[in-house]
Amino acid sequence: MTLYISTDKGDTGELLDRLILPSLQSLDMHPPRDNEALARLGARSSCSLTHLGLFDETIPSHLIPAYDPTVYIKLPCVQTIRSLFIDQAVTEAFLRLLIWDPVYHRDNYLPFLVEISGLFCYSADGVLSDMISSRWCKRGTSNLPKRLTFAKLHCLRQAFTAVNGAWKLLPDLSLHDQDGRVLRDIADQGLELEFSPDY
Repeated sequence: MTLYISTDKGDTGELLDRLILPSLQSLDMHPPRDNEALARLGARSSCSLTHLGLFDETIPSHLIPAYDPTVYIKLPCVQTIRSLFIDQAVTEAFLRLLIWDPVYHRDNYLPFLVEISGLFCYSADGVLSDMISSRWCKRGTSNLPKRLTFAKLHCLRQAFTAVNGAWKLLPDLSLHDQDGRVLRDIADQGLELEFSPDY
């Protein structure tokens, strides 16, 4: 089952709280005001998603949104997704959460993820490529996630955050030379990659 929820006035969380969808597999939506709305839907429905998309066309790509996308990455009903689409700016904390660590004892998320797209990444040089590399590492090692097959990514040197209804410019970042170099090498190895450095 596929569900697409778009609204420019209401709250998608109010709709999610009225639904029970055990066969739900693909969900695209405006992020609800209550970050826990999807967690409640997943618990009620016992559904296992294969795709999650988060978007809000009213927010410019250089603006860090008010909602926290890291909340969704940790949800039990999202751990089965193969495809993730977030058409928003994301922070370094979000990218680090997706770095797969097969050695040290820490939480790893989204083990079946093979497609990731739409991200506008506001992070220090090297963090994005570390995340992609961790999901493209040499096969044969135990405790590895599914290998990525497609990635569409943008690096931001500038971003804004909303403070008291006004936009605040965040510090400029350095050029993403390491990210570009590592990602081009991974693309040469077979990853289908669309990458815009220093967007």
